[in-house]
Amino acid sequence: MNPLNSNTPAGNPFRKFDNAFALMAVVPMLGFVFILTQDGSWEAFEGRGGLMILLLIMISLLGYWLGYRVIRRLFEQLVNFNRAISRMNELKSVFVSEVSHEVKNPLVTLRMGLSFLDEDMMNTLTEDQRQVIAGCERSVERLIRLTTDLLDLAKIEAETMPVKHEKISLRPLLEEVSRFMKPHIDKKHLQFTGDFANGEHFLKGDSDHLTRVIINLMDNAIKYTPEGLSMGVRLVPGKKYFDLDVWNEGNEIPAAKREEIFERYRRIDTGQEAGTGLGLAIVKELVNLHRGEIRLERSDSKNHFIVRLPKDFTSLRPAVI
Repeated sequence: MNPLNSNTPAGNPFRKFDNAFALMAVVPMLGFVFILTQDGSWEAFEGRGGLMILLLIMISLLGYWLGYRVIRRLFEQLVNFNRAISRMNELKSVFVSEVSHEVKNPLVTLRMGLSFLDEDMMNTLTEDQRQVIAGCERSVERLIRLTTDLLDLAKIEAETMPVKHEKISLRPLLEEVSRFMKPHIDKKHLQFTGDFANGEHFLKGDSDHLTRVIINLMDNAIKYTPEGLSMGVRLVPGKKYFDLDVWNEGNEIPAAKREEIFERYRRIDTGQEAGTGLGLAIVKELVNLHRGEIRLERSDSKNHFIVRLPKDFTSLRPAVI
């Protein structure tokens, strides 16, 4: 929660601001009085010199008060502006969620209709007609994925995304996802290496979310690996954490942009594949839900997307998302 957006007594930004300014005034005054009482220097306030000292103190207090009024007015504008932006973001999230939900249902129906059409009329369609139907199916699938991503991001923003606490065996999960992605890997003639570490390795988390993290990272690696080159997945067990390294050969992402690619709707223009810029953003959010972290490194002419996940995220403090 944004502290500037809190209306509770404990989190009231204006009360904190006033208290801070009060302390700024009281502490120097107390120090001034303490010095005078200790040194017995009250004589300094006698006569014309004392009048000048009192006048300077009054001018200083007046300047302090005027400065307080100006700064507080600016602070009020900042708080109100922040609240307006937060409200706009809430309305945007609600709008995106509602529109995505309304669009997704007819898309699913359309996909089913295309599937039935393909099955019932396969023998009567020409090759060109079958290609048109296949193209429609691919477009519908892309739109369904997009609306699903938007709905999930809305849930994460609203902090309503459910997270299960399951005991997950990582090696079978990685093997299953790799088999699922194999047709896409083979389609580009990529060399795949799976190093899932020997033995049993368990993690407490949400298997659906972690599956999506792995699929999104592997899909990203497939998308940006030139045909015929290599990619892979490597599991590195640690004492309290697991490191999941999804790597690929391909163009280097500039160091200055390696944080940007995890932001929503951000894409690095490589002249290759198009996308929505949501896949890696969702990965980061799902990793955050598990109190983990993700980073991008470059070594040995390879891009390494490294996800660090705690073995039991329920024992850690909530991450700031």
